Amino acid sequence: MSSGQELIPSANMEIIEASGVNALLLQIRPHWQAKNLIQRVTKLLHVDPSSACQRLFNASIHDLREKILFAGIDIAAEAAKQHKLPPISSAENIENYSTLRMIDLAYRMGLLSRPEYRRILRAYDIRKDLEHEDDEYEAGVEDCVYIFRTCVDVILSKDPIELIKLTDIKEIVERSEATSLNESLLEEFSHAPEPRQMEIYKFLISSSLNVELPDVVRHNCYMALYSLRSMVHNQVLITCAREFVQRIGKRGPTLIEARVAYGSGLLPYLKQAQIKDFYDSYFDEMKKVGYSWGHIIPMESFYEILKKLVAWSFVQKSLWPNMWSG
Repeated sequence: MSSGQELIPSANMEIIEASGVNALLLQIRPHWQAKNLIQRVTKLLHVDPSSACQRLFNASIHDLREKILFAGIDIAAEAAKQHKLPPISSAENIENYSTLRMIDLAYRMGLLSRPEYRRILRAYDIRKDLEHEDDEYEAGVEDCVYIFRTCVDVILSKDPIELIKLTDIKEIVERSEATSLNESLLEEFSHAPEPRQMEIYKFLISSSLNVELPDVVRHNCYMALYSLRSMVHNQVLITCAREFVQRIGKRGPTLIEARVAYGSGLLPYLKQAQIKDFYDSYFDEMKKVGYSWGHIIPMESFYEILKKLVAWSFVQKSLWPNMWSG
């Protein structure tokens, strides 16, 4: 009986090695490769795969905590507040988070995608089973392989995400010459969590509409909005559009407001009546000016906004035909 029991771990070890676990360990970032914990995992893998899995999972959660701190306490605090997680005001609060809460927080901050989040949750459940192995349950080889693959692929092989900051954007748009956002900033914005995107988007919209700012700064803000609008979270657009509608009130948007609404992707979220008022007011102005309108209405502004709005109006007309009746 004892010889038979000894063959099972040996056979399992061969299966684990054949699954490529050893190769996975080589994908772990150098920052963790040098730590004693990973070295202990490598040694345990040959004698106690279950314990090796538990240690590797613990290492991944520790790494996740470091990445949360690297991303910023402000983002963590806002994500915790929005999603009813334990409040955060300092790094100590994050240190006291439970493993499950840590995974939730990382997901809410945008450090884990939805598929990655679900994978880590499954690994978390397996880890709990490994901790409570008894006569009724014994972890299988597939459990160990899943934990190794998930922890390395999703967390330990990836560098910390450096979230874009509002100051990064302000530094560019507030220059004294026309500028645009580089590819690096665009990439960072696309991965930024909702609170950070919200902060940046509100600043750009507000600055684009601020007539007290230099024209070049307002133009830079508008072009930044135009570059970022395809990457922004839907909830950010909805929230900004709600505030934009409140700003306009019961009147139609001005030319500048319509231009900013288009550039930021908020135009489809405005009220139908507000958009119709804008077209009507512009049409009335053109009728008043007559054939000499070109001397009064800036040609560049007219073509820039109306050409785009008219093209968009065909979509509006197909969606809301009653809006255009009469």
